[in-house]
Amino acid sequence: MTNKEILNIFKRCNALKEGHFLLTSGLHSGVYFQKNLVLQYPDITKKLAKELAVKVKKREIDVVLSPAVGAIVLGYQVASILKCKFLFAERQKNKLCLRRGFTLPQKSRVLIVEDIITTGGSVRELVKLVSKAKAKLIGVACLVDRSRDKARFNKMKPKSLLKMNVKNYQPSKCPFCKKGLELSKPGSRNFK
Repeated sequence: MTNKEILNIFKRCNALKEGHFLLTSGLHSGVYFQKNLVLQYPDITKKLAKELAVKVKKREIDVVLSPAVGAIVLGYQVASILKCKFLFAERQKNKLCLRRGFTLPQKSRVLIVEDIITTGGSVRELVKLVSKAKAKLIGVACLVDRSRDKARFNKMKPKSLLKMNVKNYQPSKCPFCKKGLELSKPGSRNFK
């Protein structure tokens, strides 16, 4: 699928929002991808997961690892298509960790699947979990890469279905704040 086709899916599902948003990264943006409006449809989710799986299929993968909560549905579906184990990491004391008895076996080949990458902070935390477990990072895949081609993980670029060149702003330099536009916080992570 092309960038345009993926973008059209977001538009058809009313999942491409414009306004003034606080992203999970702490940055502000005029564009927000409400991917749950897309992932609520199993047929679309499966189609997108198949596209991601095609991008990484040449690699041997033992485990797909995703951050909770946003990437669980997509990561699970990719693991199902790749016929491998699926794990998710959750925040505990503001740090991603494996819970619920999940473990990454040593030397296991791990694919990290994320929903949206802006700065890559959550993925970097998962990379540390993979390294700490003495597993091997095979790659990173995501639905949307809005990092402006800046995200790298162990020198690897993420494989994405949609690349968007969307400007993000530090809160102190946000033009929407300066205009007095109301800030919306649609993400799942709490900010103070």
